Amino acid sequence: MPTVEALYRTLAAKFGLPFARIEDRPVSPDALQRVPARVAFEYRIFPLAWDGRRLTLATAVPLDFFTIDNLRHILGVDLECVLSMKWDVDQALHRYC
Repeated sequence: MPTVEALYRTLAAKFGLPFARIEDRPVSPDALQRVPARVAFEYRIFPLAWDGRRLTLATAVPLDFFTIDNLRHILGVDLECVLSMKWDVDQALHRYC
């Protein structure tokens, strides 16, 4: 039986999205400063990286285009989304936000 992570990785590959395990990545203070905790919890996103122009967000629902467009407007930056497991996003939110 496949693991939950294997299923998420398969979905990511099917939709041409990067997959990220948040716990395996360093937390970016610059990215965290770009997203108010209230917004991160409301939209269940976790900021992974900021390159000075684009913010990379981890989410379990990266194909929710309405939400992504709302976040672009709210945050005022270009966004790149990566697929992460729901529990991984939730755990990171509670640990860092």
